Amino acid sequence: PELWPEFSRQLDLALDQPQSKRLGWIESLTGEQRLLLPYLRAVLAADDDSTFATDALAALAAGSAGERLGTSGPAALDADDGDELPVLAGDRIGPYTLERELGRGGMGVVWLAARSDGAYEREVALKLPHTHLSGSSMQRRFRRERDILATLSHPNIAQFLDAGVTPDGRPYLALEWVAGVPITEACRAARHPLPVRIELIRKVAAAVHAAHARLIVHRDLKPSNVLVTAEGTVKLLDFGIAKLLEPDETTDSDPSAFPRPGLTQLTVEGTRVATPDYAAPEQLTGAPVTVVTDVYSLAILLYELLTGRRPFEPASGPARLLQILTPGVTAPRASSRVDPAHAASVAGMTAAELARALTGDLDAILAKALATDPADRYSSAEAFAADLERYLRLEPIQARRSG
Repeated sequence: PELWPEFSRQLDLALDQPQSKRLGWIESLTGEQRLLLPYLRAVLAADDDSTFATDALAALAAGSAGERLGTSGPAALDADDGDELPVLAGDRIGPYTLERELGRGGMGVVWLAARSDGAYEREVALKLPHTHLSGSSMQRRFRRERDILATLSHPNIAQFLDAGVTPDGRPYLALEWVAGVPITEACRAARHPLPVRIELIRKVAAAVHAAHARLIVHRDLKPSNVLVTAEGTVKLLDFGIAKLLEPDETTDSDPSAFPRPGLTQLTVEGTRVATPDYAAPEQLTGAPVTVVTDVYSLAILLYELLTGRRPFEPASGPARLLQILTPGVTAPRASSRVDPAHAASVAGMTAAELARALTGDLDAILAKALATDPADRYSSAEAFAADLERYLRLEPIQARRSG
């Protein structure tokens, strides 16, 4: 804990550097600041995947880096950094045989795998944590994800199938394998018109609302977590960094304990797990996260599907915060951010035609959902979806009500 203030300062300075120079910059630290190197390396390595490395942050804040790796001290973290137990096609993980890698990120690797114990035949997406993250903190995270997914049942949410731990202590999750592409790619390839794009996001918002009804926020809504199949079905993936909206008073002190029912709250404070370009302001500042945090990320997704751009230019660290937290700065109107090259993929529209189509109701809906103050946004994903449905039905929208 005593390293936290200086760690936070040096991380901000590192994120100000061009990404290709960040690791070299932190290696130039001298004196007592070199104690921060293992933690800074871990966070910056995860930032290459556009995600915040919360486990590294949590380990520093709790002074538990050694516990996380079964060793002790910053040097031990450095020594283990980057070591992965070899996992290859054909390996058995529990009752599953790995076939091919589907993708990887800051938290783990996802494989296409087949059930091979004779119980039933099915291909699954098997999620494995990175080896260097598989200590008690990660195992608690995987237990939580298992319990979250087991409560979710919705046609637009990837189905949870199974979970377990291998004999060497490696947890795994088996999820429905979705043979699809990110929603942005799907819409571009099919040249979908505006109503189809809006309807896809409306369905995603309905799935998010179903999760909220189980007191769960997703907190990492982005194109790679929203896939569209060849049949046009949209599927929401990866609740791996979701938080139950309940108190978790004993998360670190008692790994076997879980939140007690009946003590629900609607905020989770002090967490900054997100993909920065799709994160709500409160996720970047560590303010309470609520259901309207997901509304903000849904709006960025819709903004990108409609204009070909996100409301703010890609940035990280302090620059990203300045974009959205400077007093008086609001997200630019969608109609003013149309990418001419993107317009042609929207049913062959010109940039001027697309801008005119976005002017008015869609500008208003996005402006409300992208409000910096959570209190000014739609009160729920359901309310956001309802206004999108009103737009599609040519009915008056709630976002344009004025005093």
